Amino acid sequence: MTVILLLLLVTAPTAACAALLPGLDPAGRAVVSATGGLVIVALVAEVMLVTSLWSPGGGLAAVTVISAALLGVSRIRH
Repeated sequence: MTVILLLLLVTAPTAACAALLPGLDPAGRAVVSATGGLVIVALVAEVMLVTSLWSPGGGLAAVTVISAALLGVSRIRH
């Protein structure tokens, strides 16, 4: 279960970031979207720790909402 959760936490924001970058070449898109995905996960974890609201379920929900919002923006933009 933990492996699936970690995989979801990394791939969802990475895919959402990749959807926002249609004009880049594949290698650049992969690097930028992977970095963006890790930044999103790190920022969610940092905010949750600073506000003393840390929970795995809450982190998953926050990353899911942010990823869905990014995908929505990419759909609206196209």
